[in-house]
Amino acid sequence: MERHRTRRIAFITLFFLLIMAFPIPLIVFNLRNRNPELYSIRIEGNVSEVLTYTYEDIVDGLFGVVEKQEFVYLNQPPYNTRYNVIYTGVSVWSLLTHKSVINSNATEIFFRSYDAYYTDTLLLEKVENNPTLVIIAFKKDNKPLKYNSDDGGPLRAIVNLSVTEPDYCSKYWAKYVNTIVVV
Repeated sequence: MERHRTRRIAFITLFFLLIMAFPIPLIVFNLRNRNPELYSIRIEGNVSEVLTYTYEDIVDGLFGVVEKQEFVYLNQPPYNTRYNVIYTGVSVWSLLTHKSVINSNATEIFFRSYDAYYTDTLLLEKVENNPTLVIIAFKKDNKPLKYNSDDGGPLRAIVNLSVTEPDYCSKYWAKYVNTIVVV
């Protein structure tokens, strides 16, 4: 009798574990379908054609990949937080020039995020002259960026301090980035 009871408890436990475990992968898998803007980069503004690139377009190497690049971050005064972090991503310049849609009078860009945050404007000349130091990152420390407040993924705008010196660079970094606006 005890053996029958143990089997029954084991069966019921296994049954509930399977029922509870089944929806979790579906939720994770369908996150992209529920928030497609979160998994794409749109180029708009002073362009001849609005372009949208999917997450797969960005990570598959079509535009080249900036692999494991060290970026220096400096926050604004009075904080002056400074640290180095390794990101992998795609050059913003390669995204902007892929189909030659930038109008000739364009001079700046800024990044806009899924949560409506936007960065300060950055001179287009600085983006062109520093193609591996202005990126849309999809990995941090060789791990895919997660959609959380720490990683700010799945895509994040990163600008190295050397591009903006002597000014701080944090005003050009954006979590959850999904748009590059050409001005």
